[in-house]
Amino acid sequence: MVSGHGAFGILIGATFGACFLVPAPGSAQASAQDSPAVSCADLYSRSPFLTRCAEQGHAGAQSLLGLKYARGLGVPEDDTEAVRWYRLAAEQGHAESQWLLGIMYDKGDGVPEDDVLAYMWFNLSGAQGHVSAQESEDIIEMRMRGDQIAEAERLSRDWMETHRSLQFED
Repeated sequence: MVSGHGAFGILIGATFGACFLVPAPGSAQASAQDSPAVSCADLYSRSPFLTRCAEQGHAGAQSLLGLKYARGLGVPEDDTEAVRWYRLAAEQGHAESQWLLGIMYDKGDGVPEDDVLAYMWFNLSGAQGHVSAQESEDIIEMRMRGDQIAEAERLSRDWMETHRSLQFED
């Protein structure tokens, strides 16, 4: 079984490994992809488009930029900035970002440590089928009191109610 830290490392490696599977500059594929008509969905993993797409509200780009700040990959390591980008994507219903934001609350990285908010974000992500979030929720639940769990579940329901118009994506 992979530990939480090991799973996070695997996630980052897979995510960033995919980022570098891009055509060489000057190739026919690269020049077609560099066209301004190409959407962020096609380009969000390529610099300098990542920040631009994140700023335009693309949840996948926001999540990836959060990962870069959390690990200091190509940018200064900054947990507060990572939380900002994760939250922007999480508020759009992006399951991966919800899980990552939950981790930040669980560890107190970039935000005050808060088991209730960590559980809420794990719960929201897990409800979309994110397996790691479901596992994280089970783990954190073991150290929480019943009233904390009830509050986290209430916050999850409230969040779902206020965001019910979203079409959630992984």
